[in-house]
Amino acid sequence: MRTTPKRITFPVVIAAFLVAGNLQAQQLERTLLSAAGLEFAQGTVSLEWSIGEGIVGDLSAGDYRLTQGFHQGGEMTSQVLVRREWSHAVSIFPNPAGRDLYLQKDGAGEFYLTIFDALGQPVHSTTWIGNSKVLDIQNWKAGIYLILMIDEHGAAAGFKWLKQ
Repeated sequence: MRTTPKRITFPVVIAAFLVAGNLQAQQLERTLLSAAGLEFAQGTVSLEWSIGEGIVGDLSAGDYRLTQGFHQGGEMTSQVLVRREWSHAVSIFPNPAGRDLYLQKDGAGEFYLTIFDALGQPVHSTTWIGNSKVLDIQNWKAGIYLILMIDEHGAAAGFKWLKQ
């Protein structure tokens, strides 16, 4: 008498594999692949960004979640940065500049300055107290720069200028 082989179906094979073995998932580290980016921290507020990031996240209103990209860690925060209006008169001259860059502002409040090159890399950071400031830029590379100014209340503004 001849016996016919029994067919084992795909779900039965998968179930046997899951029961018999110790199944573990692969663990991945979060890795950011980007051409440029930066982190800025002032007191309890921090801001991280990158250029060219391919994976972006979500926005939501409940419990204040704001994520953008794959670089953020596993921790969650319930604090949201509130945008404050820039209310200062600032002059930056000459533009283009070669040797010295002059900064003038109304009032004597404290400003935090960070200057970035065209690639988004910080080249200079300082605190500015008083109405005027002179920056010696004669040894800087020629190109376009961005000055990020943040006042003591968190209001921010950016200014472009050209180094000859």
